[in-house]
Amino acid sequence: MRMPRDEAIARIKKSIEKSYSAKGAEIVQQNCAAVDASIANLHEIKLPAKADGARTVPLPVAGDAPGFVRDVLGSMRGVDDDVH
Repeated sequence: MRMPRDEAIARIKKSIEKSYSAKGAEIVQQNCAAVDASIANLHEIKLPAKADGARTVPLPVAGDAPGFVRDVLGSMRGVDDDVH
């Protein structure tokens, strides 16, 4: 069962107050404002009903990155040699 949105937000803010009240009202207000800003910027992402396997994964290192980045850091992040 899902919790109503307003109740969830109230509980988050109550938890913030409990956790940060010793640091002062301004810190509590800043954290609550961050929650409000996050909620204001939420948007729905439409997903297909079924995955089609046509997924593109961005490379962790750009193909035109300097040699050191491609060869050393790229290998640490799992980039194949054919990225050059």
